[in-house]
Amino acid sequence: MDFSAEDFQWPSDEHTLFRDEAGWDSAVFTRIWSRDQWMPYATGFREAGDRLLEDLLDRGRHHDLLVYPIVFLYRHHIELMLKFLIQDMHRMLDKDPPSKDILKTHFLRKLWGDLEGLTDEWKGRDWKSEPDAQSAARLIRELDKADPKSEMFRYPSDHDMEFLEMRSMRNAMAALCNFLEAMSLEIERQRDFDSEMREYYSPDFY
Repeated sequence: MDFSAEDFQWPSDEHTLFRDEAGWDSAVFTRIWSRDQWMPYATGFREAGDRLLEDLLDRGRHHDLLVYPIVFLYRHHIELMLKFLIQDMHRMLDKDPPSKDILKTHFLRKLWGDLEGLTDEWKGRDWKSEPDAQSAARLIRELDKADPKSEMFRYPSDHDMEFLEMRSMRNAMAALCNFLEAMSLEIERQRDFDSEMREYYSPDFY
């Protein structure tokens, strides 16, 4: 850190963290409660993880420091996607909203188990026994075992890991993230189809 650099920042009265002002460099928050409100959060955490990890692999530096935010970003993306999918499934199956306990939990294995049951009900078959679903479930269990409470990569904690091969982790995370995103798109298409059928035939017929 170069304390003598001209652009070195130091707290002063001119600094404001949360300035509510529109501009080219401003972010826009999602304020409307809708099906898609969870997606900016989930997508943002994955995008941040992707960019940070690619920069790490390109530069070949700071692996031991950046591993913590990178894995946390991906883990939180997975958690948000599972909660989003569970809510979407409840709406599509005309069920009551999921309990607050489900939306507050950090246990990925619990979330995945609920999603498996809902998907079996939607598809009318033993979806969780299909090869792709089993591979996704194995990765969920692996992540949940390594960090069950979403704390390992946020705070110093005891764990058995000594090394983490970052390219292997990147490929596995990409596969799991892609699988969950594909599930979201499939549900969206089904909901759009159901809506069109109800509009065309009448709600009582379809």
